[in-house]
Amino acid sequence: MMDTLAIVKALLCEGNQTQPCNGGTFFRTGTAYFLRTVTYHIVGRMLRREGNLLILTDAAWVADSGRWAEATAKGTLNEVEPFPPGHEVAVNLDTITDATAWNHQLPLGVK
Repeated sequence: MMDTLAIVKALLCEGNQTQPCNGGTFFRTGTAYFLRTVTYHIVGRMLRREGNLLILTDAAWVADSGRWAEATAKGTLNEVEPFPPGHEVAVNLDTITDATAWNHQLPLGVK
């Protein structure tokens, strides 16, 4: 039988960012995503979730994605500004309007 602390941890998905919890989750540690928020676009690899924040690394601000179909199919982006290598970026989950897995190399240089 689970004690109260174990039940609370399970409900909060504590320590379980790589597996579905409470009915599943879209975001997986180690997966790269293209996120569109209410004010900007960003690509990066998920490190972890901290409460309502998605922590990314190898991230870049996408100033211009170009044609959406080409960006998602081929990984072609018109204008990007990467964060410094190893830099952690926090994105509030409440600001994300949509997200998709990014199955391409993450941009490493300014374009």
